[in-house]
Amino acid sequence: MSAHATTVPTRLGAGRWVLRGAAVVAGVAVLGALVVVLLLPRLVHGAALTVRSGSMTPALSTGDLVVVRPVDAAALHVGDIATYREQSGSLVTHRVVAVNGSGTNRTFTFRGDANASADPEPVPAAAVQGRVWFAVPYLGTLRARLAEARPAIVVGGVLALGGYALVQFGSYARERRAAR
Repeated sequence: MSAHATTVPTRLGAGRWVLRGAAVVAGVAVLGALVVVLLLPRLVHGAALTVRSGSMTPALSTGDLVVVRPVDAAALHVGDIATYREQSGSLVTHRVVAVNGSGTNRTFTFRGDANASADPEPVPAAAVQGRVWFAVPYLGTLRARLAEARPAIVVGGVLALGGYALVQFGSYARERRAAR
């Protein structure tokens, strides 16, 4: 009896391994971004905000995502970057440059790092929303673009999943035919 070697065709070629690896990396990146944008802020009762101006350059750039955690206003010090709500309802994230008064009469003076002068009005402690915990470059821009494109993303996702299902079904059908 002679022994002969047979080669077993690999089910996945190198190209498929590369694509699967890229898909895993992309999936991990998306999951990480979702954790930063959705989960972490909620866990700390904070908020994820997008920087919309260059007033805090170089510390924060336009399009960065900042995660703001609530803070007792008494714990804010000169040099902290914090977010406050203006009387108009807009949120502003600037650096504390002065702390005035004490107790319930405490107010803060804020200034953007790139601004020549301080913000015009003193900010009462009650208007302080929180201190910046950390920032992620560019993620705010990505979040804003995704929010604008949400319907297209849903349709694209459904089409991609449908295409993937068709490819898998076709692969299964070919394997069944080959096995006969």
